Parts: sequence; C-alpha cells; structure tokens
Amino acid sequence: MATFYDQIRRLDQFYADSDNAPIIAHAAASRSTVSSTAKALRPCLSVNLFVEHHGWVHLTVPAGTSAGIHEPSSLTPKGDFQTLEKRVFDQHVRERLLGEIPDPIRVDRTLEEVNDSLPIREDGIDTPFSRMGGPTATATSLAVVLALSRSAGVSEEVAIHYLYNRIAEASGLPVAERMSLPVYMSKIADGGVHGALDDKGRPLNPVQEFLFIPIGYRKYTDALEATMEVNARFWRLMKGMNFDISIGAEGGIVSPQLTSAIQVLQLMTLSIRGDGRHEKPFPGMFIGLDVAAGELYGYEGAPGKYYLGKDGQVVFESEYVNHEQLTQYYQRLIQAFPIISIEDPFSDRDECLEHWEHGFPRMNQDVLVITDDVTVTQPDRVNMAVKWGVGGLLTKVNQGGSFTRTAMAMQIATKHDWVRVLSHRSSEAADFVFEAMLAVAAGAEFCKVTVGSTEGGGGGREARVNWISNANVVWESIMRELAKEHPDYEVWLRFWGDNIPEQDRLAGLPYQGALLGSAPDPPAWLKRVQKLTTTRYEQAGDASVPIHELPAYRFGLVGGEPPFLV
Repeated sequence: MATFYDQIRRLDQFYADSDNAPIIAHAAASRSTVSSTAKALRPCLSVNLFVEHHGWVHLTVPAGTSAGIHEPSSLTPKGDFQTLEKRVFDQHVRERLLGEIPDPIRVDRTLEEVNDSLPIREDGIDTPFSRMGGPTATATSLAVVLALSRSAGVSEEVAIHYLYNRIAEASGLPVAERMSLPVYMSKIADGGVHGALDDKGRPLNPVQEFLFIPIGYRKYTDALEATMEVNARFWRLMKGMNFDISIGAEGGIVSPQLTSAIQVLQLMTLSIRGDGRHEKPFPGMFIGLDVAAGELYGYEGAPGKYYLGKDGQVVFESEYVNHEQLTQYYQRLIQAFPIISIEDPFSDRDECLEHWEHGFPRMNQDVLVITDDVTVTQPDRVNMAVKWGVGGLLTKVNQGGSFTRTAMAMQIATKHDWVRVLSHRSSEAADFVFEAMLAVAAGAEFCKVTVGSTEGGGGGREARVNWISNANVVWESIMRELAKEHPDYEVWLRFWGDNIPEQDRLAGLPYQGALLGSAPDPPAWLKRVQKLTTTRYEQAGDASVPIHELPAYRFGLVGGEPPFLV
C-alpha cells in the first residue's frame, strides 16, 4: 500500500501530466436511493460517474429533515425535488462532466456558472445553488472528488486533504497541516421540534440536542469508553424512572416526561458523576447543547420573543423571553452544569443578528459558541459572523453546496481561530460518509455523532454510528502509513499541549483534540475546561470529597433546591 507521502506525490504528478488522464465515460443522476426519517422513507439524489478502467463512483446526498433559511435549497423543498433536480442535471450538468477527469475545483466553478445562468425560482428563494438545486450541486461536486481519488489511485481522505490545501493556497487561507481524529460530540437526547410536542405543537423541551463531549481525555480509547458508559447510564436512569422512551428523528432519546432542558441536564450530570458507589465518575466528560433557537423564535402571539416553555416559567415566570433573558438563561445553565458549548443560541433570521452581536460577548468567557443556521457553511456568512467573536463553525457539505465552498468556510474559521465541528444532516443515506473523511482530512477539532447505547438497544441511527466507524478506519489507516514513512511525524492535534508520553506518541496511539490547546494563549472557554478537568481529576482521586460537591456539578439555577427531576 502506498504511503501518505507517495499518494501526495502521485496527485502532484496527476495534475502535472494529464496526457494519460482517465476518462469519465458516463454520468447519470438517479433517485433510487432512500434514507429514513422518524416519519417516512424519502428518496435521495444520487450522482453516478463511470471512470474508464476504474469503475463506478456513486455519491448520494441525504434528503434531511430540516434546513436553514440561508442554505442551498432543494428546488421543491416540500415535494418531489429529486425528479426536478435530475432534469437539471441531465440538461445542464451531465455533458460538462464527460471526458477527461476534470479538476474538482474547476467543476465547482462550473456549477456556480450553471446556477447563475438559470432563472430565479418562482418562490423567490435565491440562496447559493438554489436555482439548480442544492442536492444536485453537492452530489456532483463530491462525486468528482471521489472520481479523482479513484483515477489517481489514492485514498479518498488523502485526495480530500490534497484538494482542501489547494483551495487554501489559491485563496490565501490556512492549510490543513496535518490530519487528525476529531473529538466526538455524542448526542444523547432530542428536544425542540425534533422531540415531544405539546397540544399546541410547541416543544416540551426547548433545546434541540443534548451532547456528551469527552474533551478532557488525552487518549481516544478512554474518550470512547467514557462516552459509551455515560450513554448507558443515561438510559438506565430513564428506565429506572419508568419514562416512555422512543428514538427521535436524529437518533436521540425522546420522552414526553422530559419536559425541560433542566431535567435532561440533571440526568446527564448524574450520568457523568456516577452513583458514588459502583459507578466511577468521568472527570473528562462535559456537556454541549444545540439550541436551534431559530425554531423557538417568533411564535404566534409572541413576536420578537423566544419560547422556553417550562424552563422559562421556572427562571422568569414566563414561557416567552426576549434575547436578553435568553442570554441570562444560558448563563445560569453554564453556571449550574458542566456545559462547554452552545450551538445556535439565537435565531438565524435577519432581524435577530443584533442578538448575536449583543448576546455573545456575555457568554464567550465560559462557553464555546457554535454557529450553524446563521452561517450555513457559506464563506460570506462566516466572514459576517467574525465580528461577533464566535468560537466555532458547524460544517455540513449539504449547506456548502460544493466542496470548494465548504473548504473555504472551514479555512476562514481556522484563520480566525475558530474550531470546526463536522456534522451532517439527519436521515442520511447509508453511503454518505464524505464528511467523516473530511473531518479527518481537514484536521477538524470536533464532530457531532450519535453513539447509542447497548442498554437502550442502540439509541442511535445506523448512519451516525457508521460515521464514527468510518472516521476511525480512515484515521487508523493514515496513522499506520505515517508511522512507516516517518515514525516521529507530528500528526496529532490535541487540547492538552505537548505533554503526551513519548513512548505513547511513538507507539502510534490515536490522539484527538485541537491546535488551540497547544497555542500560547488558548481561548477562555478552553482554559475553563482545562481548569475544571484538572480540578475534577484531583478531587475524584480523593475519597473524602464527593464528586457532586465539585464546582462543575452545581445544580441550582436561582439558588436553593434544584427543580425536581420528575
């Protein structure tokens, strides 16, 4: 098997000498692939390329259950978009792909030209690639990347790494100096519009996703063990309380008895600390939230306000709150629970951008704020968000619309010292693992997944579990090959600086983390994590100090006794 460096040299040669370049002899789009949601099977758009002497390349784009208002849109979001987009592919894209393997970056420019040549849609939506259809652009762009990998005889992740850096160099943006395994943000529970709803269609629990984040572990194996165990404990707590349990649209637990975010956070904290007898605490485990606040904003009868339901009643004696109160709510949650990240804390609507400008500075000392719906993996919107001082970018190639746009959004984030969080839309087709490869190839710091639990009979949708498996396989193959070529090559990005034992590093054990951890002045949220983790480890080793008395495990929001679990 060719080493990493051999494959990079092969790609250099491939671009330098195109006389014997393989040929794409056939290109077609189909809608025969399906993916599942919690409610129905949905068809997906698949682009299929036949490379002479190398066989077929297939790339399927997930249908998804939700989409931001600023991201590339399907031609008919509520209908049979696959038929219309297949027609666009056949009429405007297919012929441009036939012949010698095209440069994927040039193909992305061509896709933008095709989109711009088409008329604006009757519904007035004109987001990137929305005239030709976001799934068509995404599937075509990524299929050509995989075709390049196949024809050049290199692994897919190396081709992605190579192209990512070519785009960065052409744009004057930071390259990915190395590949690494990201830290998994493991979703345990679904809320918001993906969870249980009341009789008025409002979410019982205002937070859309609750995640375990094993950021306090140096070794990947320790982090994965802790993640699986806290997932199992959460299931056992739910079953012990006789809660009705089902699996949500995106793989997390849903229960009508989970009527507030405070409840879920208490159960997660109990899962982390253990029962104090037979279950050991996990000092390196923390919590992340995806609020998806755009789904909570602007309910009928409450213009300009966010819906918090029972949580709002507990804290503010009102179900609906303004953005100032919403910021106070987050601050109290951060003080009470070991929360280290909040995604989409405010709405993505244009009239809510001031909420980001004024609300974020009050949280950025204690928590990593991640953008998703407001930036939608688009370079121009990431540049817009830089002034807010946000610390993280959620990345979805569905939102980027093309490999080039996705890579540039990630590179702009790196330029401004943001972390990059790879995620992909719900109801994925089973073969859609491109983002797992991109996470490793670009050295992304985090990725969102659903691990599930043996206690709960799975607990995660198959595709999101496959996401982890594929990332692990990619990483292990890279690690083995790098060790052959250059045993002391610095391949691991990590949150904990340079204090990895030399014998472990040279043995090629997988590590995870972020470049920020090795920076001279890490961001405030990471300093907080490091301080809390150090304190936890010290105190957890002292039997005289119960783990629930540590600062990271404070429960109360407004003083006094915490709200009851049930």
